[in-house]
Amino acid sequence: MPAFTIDDSQWPRVEIRYEGLATPEEFDAYLEDVRRIRGRGPNVLILDGRKSGMLPARLRRRQAEWLDENRAMLERNSRGTVFVLDSSVLRGALTAILWLAPIPGEWAVLGSLEEARRWADERLAELRSG
Repeated sequence: MPAFTIDDSQWPRVEIRYEGLATPEEFDAYLEDVRRIRGRGPNVLILDGRKSGMLPARLRRRQAEWLDENRAMLERNSRGTVFVLDSSVLRGALTAILWLAPIPGEWAVLGSLEEARRWADERLAELRSG
């Protein structure tokens, strides 16, 4: 099973599920897929990390580089990013990180996929109305 599963069938709401840990090659392919998806136009991402492990430092650095490289496109197209994590400790830690190093667009860190879908749909309703 791949470490990342991307479902864009509800475009512009896109769900990405993480399972286990990605190899560096899988992670680079994932970042390219996200660049392609985010480049298609305004959208909201749901990042479901309930079955994932912690990214190794090397991949976290690669993700930070990717954010810097793609910041202009993300500022143009991100209407929101919502992270789904089971652990309240991890949710708190990620929230603190995002306060210190914000990502483009609105964001939320929530505990269930249902909450995340509602949050994403609210962002999309705002997009459609205005």
